[in-house]
Amino acid sequence: MSRIKSALELAMEKTADVEADRGAIYRAEAAREAKKRVSLFLEGKENDLFPEEVKEKDTYGETLKETLLINLKLPRINEDLAKVSRLEEGFSSLIKGSMEKEAVTGLFGQLKNFFAQYLDSRDHLLENLAAQYEPQLRQKEAQIRQQTGQAIRLTPEEDPEFVKILQEQRKMMDSQYEEVIKQAKDQLKELL
Repeated sequence: MSRIKSALELAMEKTADVEADRGAIYRAEAAREAKKRVSLFLEGKENDLFPEEVKEKDTYGETLKETLLINLKLPRINEDLAKVSRLEEGFSSLIKGSMEKEAVTGLFGQLKNFFAQYLDSRDHLLENLAAQYEPQLRQKEAQIRQQTGQAIRLTPEEDPEFVKILQEQRKMMDSQYEEVIKQAKDQLKELL
């Protein structure tokens, strides 16, 4: 009589010829390590982007570049501006030539001003829209007072129409600023 094999025995037979690709494992580890290092570096918790123990240096370096480029984006709050200096340090550490390092320094000087301008523009957009929307809010307050008999003070952030208009305006503004970020990334790719 033939013997019935367990699921484990069948699986072992099917995978007997399968060997682990050590190179793929090292590349995956290197990519994961690069992403982790960049994250810690941008938070200020790590100062060295190039650890000695990385086995797959090419993958590590490429992932490092990609991760730094991904992190070059429009700031959302003033505290994000501190990351720009860390990004500059990170990109500078990837570049060997002094002329290229000067180019990175000049580019990031422009980007710092650009990002500060962007945050100011966002604030001004909110202020200007709120001022323009003020008469409509007062009209809505009057309608509510007539309907309920209670006086209510509305703020622009509480009004769904205002929030929708603000989001649309920010989206348009962001797309214009994103174009400059794309150009900066292209310049950095050329320098790397």
